[in-house]
Order: sequence, then structure tokens, then C-alpha cells
Amino acid sequence: MRSETREYPGLVDAIFLVLLFLACQFVASYFFGLAAWASSKVVSSVAGGIINGLAFLAVMQFVFFRSGGNYSQTVGTQRFSVSSLPAVLLGVLGAAIVISELDGILEQVLPVSGALKSWNQLLGNPKDLAGAILTLCVVAPITEEILFRGVILSGFLRNYRRLEALLLSSWLFAFMHLNPWQYGGAFLLGLLLGFLFIRTQSIIPSIFCHSLFNGFTIVAQRLWKQTPELSTPLHWLILNGVAVALLVTCVLLLLRATRRTAFR
Repeated sequence: MRSETREYPGLVDAIFLVLLFLACQFVASYFFGLAAWASSKVVSSVAGGIINGLAFLAVMQFVFFRSGGNYSQTVGTQRFSVSSLPAVLLGVLGAAIVISELDGILEQVLPVSGALKSWNQLLGNPKDLAGAILTLCVVAPITEEILFRGVILSGFLRNYRRLEALLLSSWLFAFMHLNPWQYGGAFLLGLLLGFLFIRTQSIIPSIFCHSLFNGFTIVAQRLWKQTPELSTPLHWLILNGVAVALLVTCVLLLLRATRRTAFR
């Protein structure tokens, strides 16, 4: 811990923000469900983006009120270096492979719930491609990165050591997903996104990375049945070895490209 005097948001504040975000999503989902039931229409994945956006706006109003309306300090700096983009691309490729493997292992141990299956089927619906892209590749990356990296991690970096800030913010990001099948993957993704923010001092690379990762998820849902299984353990080791190598390369490139801009 850095000091006894805490700047907003600290850990307790951040937990409240995440719970408020989830509560707002639940309320918005309830009214969307009533509207869909009354009109006898199937809910599109666009509704998920609208719900996410409404909850985000409500939470940010509270954040700006609580922090005294200091927009620049609350959301963090917006500087951006194009030199970080190659590292982001490598990192998201490696993360997508590793997280997919972790999710697959967990699903074998713990059967997937019906609600998650329904959501995956919605993502895989060719008639709802535009809605899935809008929700997962545009709305969610922007809202979640501003909240978890721009607000929460930025505040943690002013209150805690960098490693503590990164681990705590990643844990909250994983908790926000509210299902055990995504917890491990979301935590690892949170570490990568947080590392990007710390090294670049900008949420733009993390938004870009988050959007690409979700885009890979959509593609995977549509190609899942067409993708052959890895035939041997050797193939599995090679694939995951390449993924780890991509992640390590991402970290090394970021350390070199952002040597002068990282938070100290």
C-alpha cells in the first residue's frame, strides 16, 4: 500500500461500482425482457449492447459525482502510441488461444449452464451477426475498458503498488462476468488489458485488444463445428506453445516500446 490517504476509487469504492454496474444491467434486462414478452419478439444481442451502455452511463454519472467531476483524473490519460499496436495484435492472438483452451478444460469439468449455452447460440446465429459485433466488439470494449481500466485501475494505481492494482482490477473484471466458466479467462484477459494500460497510459490499446478478442470469440462460435479437433497431444502442445510465445513477445515489445511512458 502506498499511503493511508486514499484517492477515489479505492478497493471498496471499486467493488461498489462493479455491483452498481451489475445491478443497473439487471434492472435494464428486466424491462427489456418485459418488453420482449409483451411484443412476443425474440431478444436480439443488440439488447445486450443497449443494456450495457445504459448501465455504464448510470455508473459513470455516479463516478463523476463522487469524484467531483474531474473527468481527466477519473478516466485517466488518453495518450496513445501507434508503436504499441503490433504488441497488442500478438498479445490478443496468444490470449485467445490460451483462454479458449482454459475454457474448454473447465467446461469438461463443470458442465455449461443452459443460460450460457443460449447466449453462445445467440452469438452463433448468422441472422444476428451485426448485433453480436455491435455489442461485443464496439459497446462492451468501450464501456468496460473505461470503467475497469480508465476508472478502477487508474484509481488503484494512485492508491496501491502496480502489481496489487493490476491483480485487484483483474479480479473485479473477472467477477463482473458472473459465471465460473469465464472467470479464469476473464482474469487472464484483465491482466493483459491492465498491463497494456499501465505500459501505454492509454485505454485505447486496451479497447482495441478487448474488441479484437471478442471478435475472435464471435468467429469461434461460428466456426466451432467446422474446426477439426487437435489429433494428438503434440499438436496441442505446439498450439499452446505458440500462444505462450506470442504472449511473451507481446510483453517484451511493450516493455521496449513504452519504456518512457509507463506508470512508475
